[in-house]
Amino acid sequence: EISTLFPQSARRTEENVFVCFADSENVNTHSTLIIITSSGSSQRCQSHFIILCDSVLLVSLFLFFFSGESAVSVPYQEPDNWCSVFYYELNNRVGDVFRADNRELSIIIDGFTDPNASGERFSLGLLSNVGRNSTIENTRRHIGRGVHLYYIGGEVFAECLSESSIFIQSRNANLMNGFHMQTVCKLTNGRNLKIFNNQQFAMQLNEAVHHGYEAVYELTKQCTIRISFVKGWGAEYHRQDVTSTPCWIEVHLHGPLQWLDNVLVKMGSPNTAIGSVS
Repeated sequence: EISTLFPQSARRTEENVFVCFADSENVNTHSTLIIITSSGSSQRCQSHFIILCDSVLLVSLFLFFFSGESAVSVPYQEPDNWCSVFYYELNNRVGDVFRADNRELSIIIDGFTDPNASGERFSLGLLSNVGRNSTIENTRRHIGRGVHLYYIGGEVFAECLSESSIFIQSRNANLMNGFHMQTVCKLTNGRNLKIFNNQQFAMQLNEAVHHGYEAVYELTKQCTIRISFVKGWGAEYHRQDVTSTPCWIEVHLHGPLQWLDNVLVKMGSPNTAIGSVS
């Protein structure tokens, strides 16, 4: 199958992974096509995802799988906004959602008071909350330059610009690093962390389609990243949940969420039964 698509360039790098240097007139000649095959218990459960990328940008991802008797193709598509950022104080959402469009692949969330709703900066200092206590007020004063988020080549990175630490919980990053899924990573000033990788996510999605609707839906948790300022939470802290921290943000990644939505629509509904009293 691979040699039919790219007869001169296909080569196997490891089991079920092929790398093809594209020579088709429909594909950028500087791009690399990676086709990964994963089989379930029967040929009909087989699925593939295809990654087309160059040295800078993730060009495209495709997921192919069988739904019943039909072969389904679900492409990854970049939405107009690559992420949304929601700001919280304890368990209360404060202010409007900030959306980062694809013209601004680098954004900063800081504690200052810039009144301009620009596409590259979200200033938390100007947001008001009548229920704010002294702990929240003091924490907000220490957010400072905050956190820098940037998206490149299908990967999302976070860099701590604040003089105080930031704390990040990303299931996708935890999986990449072999950490427990609930791990919270501490970043000090000048440190950065890869918090999402689309290719890693694609491999998980490729595997999840074999296990049904619920397994695919579970991946939505990887598309949400939580970051607290100054105060940490988790096993090493007395605050056990992010909603106990004074100031935190939740980042929703639109591209992966949209891809999951398109796959779930193609899959239909869950196979497990549910009743009104369950």
